[in-house]
Amino acid sequence: MNDSIEKSKGLRERRLQIMELEQKKAALTDVAEINAIDQQIDALEAEDWLEERNNVKALIDVVFNGSEDDSNPKMVEELNEDEKMFYELAEQGANIPPYQAMRLLGILTLDKDKATIGQRTVAFWAGSYWLREYVKNDHLKRFEKITFVDVIRFLCPEYGKEYWDAFDLEAIDDEATDKYTYQLMRIVDHETAKALCRGIWLGNL
Repeated sequence: MNDSIEKSKGLRERRLQIMELEQKKAALTDVAEINAIDQQIDALEAEDWLEERNNVKALIDVVFNGSEDDSNPKMVEELNEDEKMFYELAEQGANIPPYQAMRLLGILTLDKDKATIGQRTVAFWAGSYWLREYVKNDHLKRFEKITFVDVIRFLCPEYGKEYWDAFDLEAIDDEATDKYTYQLMRIVDHETAKALCRGIWLGNL
């Protein structure tokens, strides 16, 4: 338990450092100083990414390989089949290029024949979390003001006016999000399932 607390504390501290560096950079005009801060931010974000990935790998190892985990020895028993499948797909989804993931989730969001409104809402939020992660790692801030709707329009041009006229979402809580995610990951193709689960996992970081 202490290890988990320390890791979580370290993650928070790094993200606070990144925010402080971003604020400091905004007041600078010297290119060399800005580049130096960018390098510090890159290093901190690389540590973040590695820790997040290692945390998921550790969980997957516990769930699927029966590894010992002193910080949470009941992990395997507490996860049901849906949760195990979700974490496995979320881990696999780490290797999907963000644009591909967002396109797959954009298609799922728009196409009423593929999913119910609740399921499509989950797909929309999963895609939005992929975009948020992409923006977080874009130091030039080129996509800072772009919404997932903008991304869908760009990445899914074959979905025309009739799909956008029928575009709608609904308010859903955490329980409904889990339910729709578990439903979708079992009925969509494998690549879309990986993109979906990874996106929802990113939203919970």
